[in-house]
Amino acid sequence: MRKTVTEHQATAANREILVKIFESGISQSKRVGVEMEHELVRQGSGAPVPYAGEQGVEVLLESLKEAYKEVTPVHEDGTGGILGLARTGHTITLEPAAQFEISMRPYHRLADVAAEYRDFRRTLDPALERIGAETPFLGYHPTAKVDDLALIPKFRYRSMDRYFMGISHWGRSMMRGTASLQVSVDYKHEDDAIAKMRAASAIGPVLYLMLDNAPVFEGAWRPHHIMRAACWQGCDPDRCNVVPGLFDEGFDFEAYADYVLATPPILVPDPSQEVGWRYTGSQPVNDIYAERAMTPAEATHVLSMLFPDVRLKEYLEIRQADAVKPELALAYVALIKGLLYSDTAIRDLSQMAESFDDATVPAMKQAISERGYEAVLLAGTPYEQTAAELADDLVARAERSLGDDEYELIFPLKELVADRRTPAQSWENPYEQGPHGAHL
Repeated sequence: MRKTVTEHQATAANREILVKIFESGISQSKRVGVEMEHELVRQGSGAPVPYAGEQGVEVLLESLKEAYKEVTPVHEDGTGGILGLARTGHTITLEPAAQFEISMRPYHRLADVAAEYRDFRRTLDPALERIGAETPFLGYHPTAKVDDLALIPKFRYRSMDRYFMGISHWGRSMMRGTASLQVSVDYKHEDDAIAKMRAASAIGPVLYLMLDNAPVFEGAWRPHHIMRAACWQGCDPDRCNVVPGLFDEGFDFEAYADYVLATPPILVPDPSQEVGWRYTGSQPVNDIYAERAMTPAEATHVLSMLFPDVRLKEYLEIRQADAVKPELALAYVALIKGLLYSDTAIRDLSQMAESFDDATVPAMKQAISERGYEAVLLAGTPYEQTAAELADDLVARAERSLGDDEYELIFPLKELVADRRTPAQSWENPYEQGPHGAHL
């Protein structure tokens, strides 16, 4: 069901500000932007690497400063540490429990994405070796429980933790334990943006499955498939999962703007506060800015505080995949590029989604959670099929639409799907701690 907002003095102005941000993204480009999160663990044991300490993430970032042109200082709580780095081509930021994220600039060519990531690793890997750490490429921490994972010194994350704890335990798992792979794409016009949102959301449960890479959950073998999806599913219904009303006729930029306005941002910028932020709890954006228009920085912030499977900014962000090894990550990026820049695929997937409502995607996730590739989806409709059949179709469509210089990049993912295996099922446990046994 679409979210509605009470019309305050500044509601129309703020709705327009958000719509203009979405309109600013309209482009004929066909770029992909990639964000890869990484769990950091100790070599050998898989124990978590904290932010602070002699061999912590703060020390790691300090050691990388010379290779980066821009450093993001932390002034909160008087720590004086750093939480981010940037140079031409990519930025480094930290997720709530010091997961290491690289955000790459959007590229037209997948070869450039691969080259950017290799450049990042050439700098990162020697620094990791010096502190005895590694990145295991998993969607959930391989040994630790959330109580073992401390938050980094950032008001945003302390605020989110406080807020989510009032809803369920899943928010703590999402913030501290998970790591993801996110792909951003362009849209040609408003209708194209909505069609791509619907298509990517409709196939989202199968995307979760194809890149399901959380074999361990809270220090034990996971209880079911797509654990990271479960973390998001239970985290906060106001801001996660599928955008309410997305599959309704007439959903548009204004409807997404109303979704933003009706959602609590949890915290907002506030120069009058010592840390520059103010906790706002359950107060929605529309009420916080009831009497004045948001600044560009405020509007950008509130957009960043929604976490649906497919997020709209001045681009579309596809958020379902777990963190995986680089070769498989590139294959997934190729899948997304091949599907969402194919007019035929968007048309056909949009037609499939015409019968969807707000309950359809959660039901698909539940079925896949229980049965994996054997799950029957969309039963009783013309599109009834197994998750395996839909995955096969998506891979074939993407492969056909990619150019001669890129279609082979999808092969690692194609091979996994053909074997009806997920990355989690192929994982061999190398750590002294955590679950025992060779593989899942």
